[in-house]
Amino acid sequence: MISDLIRHRDFSKKNVVIATLVLIAIVAMYNWFATPYSSYLLAAEKYVNAANEMEKTKKMIDVDLRLKQKKIDELSGKFDLISQDFFTVDEAKSFLESIQAKIEKSGCFVDKLSFSPAKQVSASDGNIPDIEEYRVNLSVIGQYVDIVILLDSLQNRQQKVWVDKLKLKLKDISSGHLVCDVSLSIYTLKVKENANNVSAQK
Repeated sequence: MISDLIRHRDFSKKNVVIATLVLIAIVAMYNWFATPYSSYLLAAEKYVNAANEMEKTKKMIDVDLRLKQKKIDELSGKFDLISQDFFTVDEAKSFLESIQAKIEKSGCFVDKLSFSPAKQVSASDGNIPDIEEYRVNLSVIGQYVDIVILLDSLQNRQQKVWVDKLKLKLKDISSGHLVCDVSLSIYTLKVKENANNVSAQK
């Protein structure tokens, strides 16, 4: 009876040892085979999530860039339209030099003609447009029709010629000659590029 119990106990110990070894083997096999794949799957899932987020971010950036480009195109179009009202420096010089000839061609006579020095209108800094004002003060004598022809010849151009002051008075009743005092202004425009922006575009 005791010997049977001892044999049964030895058999139970063997079963426990075998079961333990089997369990260890299963855990080891799981660690060897299943755990790496689980890690790979987890990493792949994180990669897919990150890729999806990057794709969403890219789409948002693309939309934002398109909107900004549209705004830039609109502003550029407005700037091109407005800039047509301005002279270049060379055009301003040519216009000022031609005033005497235009007066004589219209049939008027020069009484006074003076030019004010160029006056800075906006600060020139970075990409801010450099705008300068050129003012002309002139007094001419002529018939009304001739004075109208003169003013039309001065203003009949794409660039704006502003009449700041205009005063007419009769000089001679018998001849019908008038004295016309006029102040004119023209503006030049030059856009100065920022050195950093120019370097970045190269």
